[in-house]
Amino acid sequence: MRSSGYAVRAYAMLPAFAGPGVLALAATLTVSGLLVATGAPSASAAAGGPHVAAVVVGTVERMHLDDFAAPLPEGQDELTFVRTVDDAIQVPAGDLAHVANGTTVRVSLADTAGTRVTASGALTSDLDRTQSRDPQAGADVASVDVVAPAQADVVATGTGTAPTDVAVAAGAAPHDVTVVVAKLPGGTATMVTAADVAATISSGVNSYWSTVTGGAVGFTATAYPSVVTTTNAPCSNGGVGGSSAFWTEVAQKTGWSAGPGKHLVVYFPAFAGCGGIAGLATVGGGAGSGGQVWTNGWNSVGVIGHELGHNIGLGHSQILDCAVSGVRVLETSPTGCSPRPYADTNDIMAVSWNYQGYLNAVHLRTLGLLDATSQAAPTDNGQVVLSPLERGAGLRVLTLTDGNTHYVLEFRQPVGLDSWMSSVSGWGAAGVTVRKEFDPSQAGAGGFSSIESYVLDGDPSTPDSGFGSMYNTLPTGGWIDLADGRLGIRVESMSASGAVVDYRNGPATSDPRYVAPAQPTVSTPLGRIASGSLRVTSTGPVVPITWTWQVVTPGTNPSAAASVSTGRVATTARFALSGWSPVAYRAVAVSTDGTPVTALGVARTHYTSETNSRVVKYSRGWRPARSTGANGRTVQVSAVKGAAVTFRATSRSLGVVLACGPSYGVVAVYVDHRRVAVRNLRTPHSALVVPWATTFGSTTAHTVTIVNLSGGKLGWLAFDGIVSMV
Repeated sequence: MRSSGYAVRAYAMLPAFAGPGVLALAATLTVSGLLVATGAPSASAAAGGPHVAAVVVGTVERMHLDDFAAPLPEGQDELTFVRTVDDAIQVPAGDLAHVANGTTVRVSLADTAGTRVTASGALTSDLDRTQSRDPQAGADVASVDVVAPAQADVVATGTGTAPTDVAVAAGAAPHDVTVVVAKLPGGTATMVTAADVAATISSGVNSYWSTVTGGAVGFTATAYPSVVTTTNAPCSNGGVGGSSAFWTEVAQKTGWSAGPGKHLVVYFPAFAGCGGIAGLATVGGGAGSGGQVWTNGWNSVGVIGHELGHNIGLGHSQILDCAVSGVRVLETSPTGCSPRPYADTNDIMAVSWNYQGYLNAVHLRTLGLLDATSQAAPTDNGQVVLSPLERGAGLRVLTLTDGNTHYVLEFRQPVGLDSWMSSVSGWGAAGVTVRKEFDPSQAGAGGFSSIESYVLDGDPSTPDSGFGSMYNTLPTGGWIDLADGRLGIRVESMSASGAVVDYRNGPATSDPRYVAPAQPTVSTPLGRIASGSLRVTSTGPVVPITWTWQVVTPGTNPSAAASVSTGRVATTARFALSGWSPVAYRAVAVSTDGTPVTALGVARTHYTSETNSRVVKYSRGWRPARSTGANGRTVQVSAVKGAAVTFRATSRSLGVVLACGPSYGVVAVYVDHRRVAVRNLRTPHSALVVPWATTFGSTTAHTVTIVNLSGGKLGWLAFDGIVSMV
């Protein structure tokens, strides 16, 4: 068994069925899809390959954990399984990364650690919480052979695959949902009935999906008449390894059978073993798929509708966070971008418990629901008028293509399913947004899933720090380059009836309408000494400093005001024992078209020892003391109340180096004979610090005095020199 040691979350991916004929191909001894290596060795073993402890035949499925309480980064939320007739076995994702969902495989296991054989003889996973949430954990795979590839004319059913139901796939018949309320082992009873959950699905969930798909997908739910008590729990300590056995048990006890457009939804009251996971669902392959769902105490359109969205083949709606040199930008290469899970809260496939906005255009494309009248895909330069997405009719989507990468634009208004946008900010917004569909062959793009959607940050100047503060709509009036300048868009205007969007297929030089966006300006970074702990080295103390600068960003159109922001970074610098040591920092701002603008700040630093009699003067009551932790291994100390040390320094920024600890007291700081600060140096642990620092408007000479305000056994003052910056 292998484990990478990092954790994961989850919503489930398409279980597929390996029929008896497939199993018969695989072997000598078959136990519920498990082949124990008792006879002739496998081809790999015979050729001197790795040892084979067991062979499993089944179909490939993947699961994603819908842990709204603690969303994890993409790539850490997808678990991989091999579905056998009776159960599912978790395997390291990397071992089957090249194998599509629904593919029937023959997997040779190097060992059976992390698995167990059930009472019925099935091999199942037996992982602890950390391992069961780790995409690289599971049974150790020695080799993989494809028995049968995934078929184009079959769909996921939740326990396997079956021929497509043409009526369901065409929207001529609704999906059939069986709702069961379960009593888990160790779980509590609930007042929520299957009829309650069925009503949620037949009304709210059905209304949502029927609206956003134009009637192509609808759901009709039937309540199972009694509570089903199970011996299997879907979760344990936040891991979901028991879900397959749980669904199988419920299906057997209720008589539910899988099929195209058929769904099993199991509700149970909030179960501690599932932690913050709201629900789990198998992920299908299209609008005609069926599937299985469980929901952990949630009877709501937002959660159940989200999980059924997975059943019909949709992933999550994400924000794409991109940066160049640490500065947020709208877009850059895939290696400079990372998805923010669940954060495109415009629609139901993100965090969906509060609002369920209209399904975004990328998901509509995934479901195959956009025809030539609703989507423009031009190859020239031109202009379109996008109708609000919520209308469900007319030209609503613009798609631009760069190789195998696609940019999908939509326009929203606060109407219909998005009416909540008129009174709620930061959860989705009216305006034009653009989403990116990645070319998986592009460097760095392999981790982006084709069933997820990724909205670009149309306003990277805002931090989008969390739910309720997301702002992703594009500005009006200015050109925005995409695909390294090979494509471009400009939102000319917006009204309740539509958005006028200019587009460009080619470099800026190919379009006479193009006006380069104004570039930001960056002031020269200014360094200053900061208070805090320092580190003693043989070449001089390493002291905390900060750099600050100002960025002026022009408005997105000629009538918009420029914005002014302050950049700040905290770092450290070595202060030379002799002479002055240079230190530098380069500040970077990036324009909306991705052009970096930089400015370099340079300063010089110096450390003056407490023993420098030309600069430092002491009152009575001071004496030298040896200290291995001090600069030069000595300090000047005094326990006399009123004892003072005075120095004169020419500097733009300066600080004093003092000791703090249990025996030190309170000091006052005077600059040019005026008290400017009081510092308490009594701390639980002894250390050298810069308790006070200041920065002047220019490099000038100043007199600084430090006075001991305490004195006595608990009022020591230890002075270890001066740090200066010009």
